[in-house]
Amino acid sequence: MPITGAHHVAITVSDLDKSLDFYVRLLGLQYIQTILISDKVAYKLFGLAGVKVRAAHLFVGWRDLVELYHFEGVKRKSGGADLESPGTQYLSLKVHDLETLGAKLELEGVEFIREPSRLPTGERVAFIRDPDGAILQLIEVKLTESFAGKLLTPAFIMWKRLTGRARHAVAGAAVTKTPAPHNGS
Repeated sequence: MPITGAHHVAITVSDLDKSLDFYVRLLGLQYIQTILISDKVAYKLFGLAGVKVRAAHLFVGWRDLVELYHFEGVKRKSGGADLESPGTQYLSLKVHDLETLGAKLELEGVEFIREPSRLPTGERVAFIRDPDGAILQLIEVKLTESFAGKLLTPAFIMWKRLTGRARHAVAGAAVTKTPAPHNGS
């Protein structure tokens, strides 16, 4: 298979400092570096002549990369994203305590598109907007979805099997768009 995984997510921002404050201070992404992309490279990469580009690199969790791009000297187009339009819908970020983060974001005046709600699988989710209106989904993951959970869950399942405390190992629940038909049992 030629595709081996996702490399990064790139988000164009109108004010790099404001967006860095949002993504680093409020959401807790780890700042790595900001680089200046030369005119020559900007033309090669984006086909834009005579622009200055600054790119900030941020880590989400242990290895996922988000790049924030700021293009200086480019006429901006409105990018009012919504959940129902074709195209990239949102960036989903895992959180461990949605209630605490949500309260912090509300105090900072962050716009919530959808207040926190619970999925059929038990996870809680909320939708917010970044300073430029990009949509972010915050999803509270169960321990089994977290890094520590991925390490501990197999041991926990084996312990349950060995101690007879479970008839079978539990696989993760699936989310479907349409409800399964009721078979009357």
